[in-house]
Amino acid sequence: MKSLLLSLCLGGVVSLSSQAKAALSYPTKPIRIVVGFAAGGPGDLFARLIGQFLNAAWGQPVVVDLRPGATGNIGADVVAKSSPDGYTLYLPSFSIAVNPSLYKNLSYNLISDFSPVCQFAEAAHVIVLHPNVPAKTLQQLLQLIRKEPRGLNFASAGNGTSSHLAGELVNMMAGVKLNHIPYKGMSPAHNDVIGGQVPLIFDNVSTALGAIKSGRLRAIAVSSVQRQPQLPEVPTLSESGIPGYEITAWYGLLAPAQTSELIVNQLHQQISQSLKEPATRERVNLLGAEVADKNPAAFQAHLKSEMTKWGKVVKAAAIKLD
Repeated sequence: MKSLLLSLCLGGVVSLSSQAKAALSYPTKPIRIVVGFAAGGPGDLFARLIGQFLNAAWGQPVVVDLRPGATGNIGADVVAKSSPDGYTLYLPSFSIAVNPSLYKNLSYNLISDFSPVCQFAEAAHVIVLHPNVPAKTLQQLLQLIRKEPRGLNFASAGNGTSSHLAGELVNMMAGVKLNHIPYKGMSPAHNDVIGGQVPLIFDNVSTALGAIKSGRLRAIAVSSVQRQPQLPEVPTLSESGIPGYEITAWYGLLAPAQTSELIVNQLHQQISQSLKEPATRERVNLLGAEVADKNPAAFQAHLKSEMTKWGKVVKAAAIKLD
């Protein structure tokens, strides 16, 4: 019995030693970043940007693996079930914190099946109106909504997206009636607001900027805590009459649960270092976002906070998937 216990202990020491050696020499082969959305979207573009950082620093190829479907759940499931060796990572967006409230039987647990690496970017929405809508401020818009017996319609990129929940949060916090019109993506929703088929949308700042500058859309408020550098004259919803209002689409990096802390920290430190470069910040801005450098612990706390916040909104608004 003693010899068996000794063998087990020695086996454990050898295993830990090999894991430590693997972590210290990381990376020695290509890294895969899984994205749960289609090509050309923000997740794809940010994954390629992060991949360039890591490739430049470590000399290893970084492959972006697109697994679209089920609001990111297909890609998340792939990574949750992958080996925790740091060579398969997931690039989550805002939706991953909403999905536990939308899907009854997820194949993964956001908190127990992943090791947060970092959050690296966040993007605000801007309320934009068709010029025919007689409102130039948030307060005027709220008054207009209250006067309409059936409320006012707003477009979104789809059920459960940040552009959808942004409107539902206004309903909750301002006590008004915005009626949700879901589209299959931000582009067609944005185009229908420009065309006057729907009066307003919580649009991506980057998507809306051109139409705002040309006068095809009117911006009245942004969804972030602070004003956006691209639209410095546009106030926040919080300062315009809905105190405490905040929603941003954010992007980060997750590893499978049990990934070595050494590897997680290496990844975060390298990405954090890259984010400090002015050229990097400019590239993030061009993608319609701002740098948001959260370490593993801060990102974990953010994920839990977002799950709680949006779980309440989903329940209050009785949001269901098509």
